[in-house]
Amino acid sequence: MGSILKQIKRTQSRAALFYIDLDGFKKINDWGHDAGDFVLKEVALRLQNVARESDTVVRVGGDEFAILFTNIVDSNFIHDMAARINSSIDKPISHQERTYALGCSIGVAVAPDHTENASELLKRSDKAMYQAKKEGKNSYHIYSNYS
Repeated sequence: MGSILKQIKRTQSRAALFYIDLDGFKKINDWGHDAGDFVLKEVALRLQNVARESDTVVRVGGDEFAILFTNIVDSNFIHDMAARINSSIDKPISHQERTYALGCSIGVAVAPDHTENASELLKRSDKAMYQAKKEGKNSYHIYSNYS
């Protein structure tokens, strides 16, 4: 991620790191790890389908994912992508005669607006995600100094 941040500084463009935590995953995992693993794989595929080819989708750990969107032109892109991610995750997932419902909380931090440091960008998007959870889950929050 550090090289991408250097590139956006050089080209004077912007990038947005979306930190995504699944809402309701614990209930699914309680049905068994097979169900949890299946759901995580399905969510990863859905996130890859939302992202553009130039973007990076990773599983951070547990039920948390991150997407680094590069070449952000305007803030409408951030709002549109957050809505697309929420819509994608909201669709029920069926596995072995069960149907699972999820939501997600998303935190967004923008480089260079919020920081040019990779680890700080991750921390700030994580902090914004917790603010989204605090505000009622299944939503998104863009980092601010008041998050």
